[in-house]
Amino acid sequence: MPGMSWHNSSRAWCPCLIRLPDGSMRPGEQPAVVTADVWTRVQAIRQRQRFIPGAAPRPRYRHSPHPLVGVLHCSCGATMRGRRTVWRHRERRWYVCSNQARYHSCEQKPVRAQELEDAFAAWLET
Repeated sequence: MPGMSWHNSSRAWCPCLIRLPDGSMRPGEQPAVVTADVWTRVQAIRQRQRFIPGAAPRPRYRHSPHPLVGVLHCSCGATMRGRRTVWRHRERRWYVCSNQARYHSCEQKPVRAQELEDAFAAWLET
């Protein structure tokens, strides 16, 4: 999707190997930034931490004042982040599209957290 962040975890991007036109691999010219063992372990960790639709939020969100982070997605497909602001000694909480927050590539306006959480609770009760 345009504007969404991404990174390549393909083995082809591992700097220690180069694929030749015949499909064979040979050592690269430049030194590896990480060892093959570290690469493999990091990829295993990343695989375990992938978003699974319908699953509980990832552990880093356990103590968040935004209980729907990790569950909400914007209409553009990006995740919704929690944001807190303090104005005139009052805290305000919002949910913001991560594409809007990082790249300004989404036109979705921030949504007040209390309104969204109340609507979500009402939906759960039906």
